[in-house]
Amino acid sequence: MRRLLLSVIFAVACSRGPEPCASAGTCPDGQECMANRCVVAGGDPVPADSQRLVVEPEALAVVEGRERAPTELPASVTFGSSAGTTATFYLRFPDVWRDKRRIEAAFVILEPMPATFGSNEDVAVDAWRVGARWEPRSLSLAEQPELTLPRGRGIARSAPPGPLRIDVTALVRHSAKNAASDHGIALRASPGDAAGASFATGVAGGRSPRLEIYVR
Repeated sequence: MRRLLLSVIFAVACSRGPEPCASAGTCPDGQECMANRCVVAGGDPVPADSQRLVVEPEALAVVEGRERAPTELPASVTFGSSAGTTATFYLRFPDVWRDKRRIEAAFVILEPMPATFGSNEDVAVDAWRVGARWEPRSLSLAEQPELTLPRGRGIARSAPPGPLRIDVTALVRHSAKNAASDHGIALRASPGDAAGASFATGVAGGRSPRLEIYVR
């Protein structure tokens, strides 16, 4: 039993992705913050010979403190605010990664919403795998698909404002091997004690979210 328990603990530890970070000096000793993830000092966040693919979402939706999702996509989504509601940002991307190449890394990137003032506190934003089909107009606070593992995490920072880069390597690798259960990615953060961090959806100023995939 002890050997089995140790094996389970080791497997869970190995399944975790790189630790997210927002700035220099926030990583453990011997590591540095590159591409918003802690990597071995002097190393690269992705292999130098990898190819970058940039994918725009084919479907977007925001559920945030409303009985139903808005009929039109809002200009921004705010994570970690003190408003007492939890925003969930749903994104579905074309499956351009489904081939025989090795997925080295993948990131969902959001750009800060122009002319917004956010919190001085860092906000941890989680990326979850969406467990069922969804359409933007059918979502509501009461009717949302299950969010399931694997999970990624990024650190949002508003002072100064900067892009939010979330490591979703595990999610994209899972989707590449399980095409039938690929229903997109959902971003969510717990309510905080300040203004939170606001990011553009791309419909009214600011760049829309994108998925960067590095393959070999």
